[in-house]
Amino acid sequence: MSLTNLEKMNVILNEEKKALEENGKSKRTKGSKSGKTVDGFKFSVYVLKTLNHIHPDMGLSGDAGACMVNIVKINISKIMSAVNQLILRTGAKTITARDIEAAVTLMLPGELAKQSKSQATAAVAKYLQDIEDGEKGQNPKQRSTRAGLIFNITRVENLMMLESNTVRKSATAAVFLSAVIEYLISEILELAGNAARDSQRKRITPRHIKIVILNDEELRTLYQDTIIAGGVLPNINSALLPSSDRKKKARVAKPKDAAAKPKVTKPKITKAVTKPKEAKNAAKPAAKPKVAKKSVSKSEGVKKATAKKVTTNKSNKVLSTKTKKSAK
Repeated sequence: MSLTNLEKMNVILNEEKKALEENGKSKRTKGSKSGKTVDGFKFSVYVLKTLNHIHPDMGLSGDAGACMVNIVKINISKIMSAVNQLILRTGAKTITARDIEAAVTLMLPGELAKQSKSQATAAVAKYLQDIEDGEKGQNPKQRSTRAGLIFNITRVENLMMLESNTVRKSATAAVFLSAVIEYLISEILELAGNAARDSQRKRITPRHIKIVILNDEELRTLYQDTIIAGGVLPNINSALLPSSDRKKKARVAKPKDAAAKPKVTKPKITKAVTKPKEAKNAAKPAAKPKVAKKSVSKSEGVKKATAKKVTTNKSNKVLSTKTKKSAK
């Protein structure tokens, strides 16, 4: 039987649908059986537990909780991108705790890498020790309780395998990664809680998280390519300020101590040749003896003045008599 054009079109459409379904099944996540995407993983419960462990009297707003969940996923994706590059170069087919440690060293700056690695190493050691000490017949424990962590290791492992290029992973890789993520989240929540307390707030907001990340040098370098809600740091260009405010800002920027130039003291030059004291004394002329002035009292001065007046009057009388005689 020859098929009509309509039937041929239906057959082609059905084949295309089957091909699309098969492609969708093959693109499902490798780590999760339910085919979840990155947005399907929720960590808000573990973020709140971590906050209650650090700041029991503080709360977390809904926007801040969503912001912290996004930071968890960003941290995992950053570390796994470095792990994928390492595995691509080494040719390994299994993710181990050593690969996660090397990726943490590459991605996290300074003290963040040291502290997170030490905490993750302790968690892995505790996890392995608990497995060795466990007896048969006991109730099964969660992996997070074995390692002494708050974050769910299985959930972190599923997201880790979603971001990885390999299919296999070791038992301790997810433990190491969970410990690193928990340390980073606890560090941010501790600083954000202190910022909220300084501003007399009982709940952490995205603003506090943004201020904390921008003010901390290591966190700022870690999230320099990440846009986080919460506004910007308060900063006004000096050209927009009035003249009085500009002067105040300039005084604050340049203190007097820094602007003042240091005084340069010239060294004193001492003469090499010095004359002896005897030659100096011989060259000088002999000093004249000082004549002591007689102290004259006021009464004696008045008597002398009256005596001079009397003598002048007498001399004038004598002259007048002489002139009369000569005229006769």
